[in-house]
Amino acid sequence: MFDEQAYNSLPHVVSMGPMLFDPIWAEQTHASGCCELLQVIHGTLQLELGGRRFAGQPGDLLLVPQDTPHRDRFELGEGLQVFMVMFTWEGAADYFSRVTNDQLLGLPRRRKAEIVRELERLRYDALGEVGADRLLARARLAAILLHILREAVRSSGEREETSSHQRRARRRAIMLAARGYLAEHYAHPISLEEIAQALNISTFYLSHVFSQESEFSLFAYLTALRMQKARELLQAGEMNVSEVAAAVGYESSNYFSKVFRKHFGQPPSAFRR
Repeated sequence: MFDEQAYNSLPHVVSMGPMLFDPIWAEQTHASGCCELLQVIHGTLQLELGGRRFAGQPGDLLLVPQDTPHRDRFELGEGLQVFMVMFTWEGAADYFSRVTNDQLLGLPRRRKAEIVRELERLRYDALGEVGADRLLARARLAAILLHILREAVRSSGEREETSSHQRRARRRAIMLAARGYLAEHYAHPISLEEIAQALNISTFYLSHVFSQESEFSLFAYLTALRMQKARELLQAGEMNVSEVAAAVGYESSNYFSKVFRKHFGQPPSAFRR
């Protein structure tokens, strides 16, 4: 079903409590350095994430992976009330590759109610003043997240992967597909969200897998690809520096020259015939 080793550690609760949403969050895309678990108590929350919009009603649960750009849309006069748990977790990459907000919103009402009751117990745990209370809160959150995972796996009919080879093959396929997308679109502005949507995976999982399989980040690879293409164009001698910059996806020729010098140790003019 999943790599159990990814879930050996407990999540760290960074903060939790009722959340007052700033209207600017509805207008501006933002991201948090923590994962977010949201319980809608009153009103409607329209979560925009990964090119999708998820409508959370009272009793619904939503998740946001860490460092994932999103918007929280809501009506100002509706009195939106949301309970939020912000956390970090070593198992987050694998978790968010399996659990989606579509699955969360599609949970049976009875299952949602069970999870909400556990969240209420989590609030009580967090009020404790000793270390055992904090540890219990972490364990409670882990149980909630794994309960959600179990339901998501059941709803999707996912089969257990029988070998580590299959998991490695899937990660490598994602990395190669991302490289192929970059090779095809490097001449245009590219966002992490765009690539993830094209590959039908989360931005968090894409970034994690690419770094794991390539030993460097996705955008470090994109920069190296653009620099290699730029050098080839400069050596061909048919374009000036500004034209080459535009041809490999840079709007500013000055910024392109700065990146080029950093990459090769010489300015673009040194490579132009």
